[in-house]
Amino acid sequence: MNTAMLRDAFQHLLGPARQLPAQYQPQVRQRDATLDAGQIMTGLRGGTERPA
Repeated sequence: MNTAMLRDAFQHLLGPARQLPAQYQPQVRQRDATLDAGQIMTGLRGGTERPA
């Protein structure tokens, strides 16, 4: 693969990647509003407990 091909491949992927934050922001905000410290600690410990 030459430099031009790599640049093209990167640019092809970069556009959709830049749209992801706006696409998922509502879900992130909703999840953020319902998280508690216990859920975070369970997740960090590798637990599978899910909120009700």
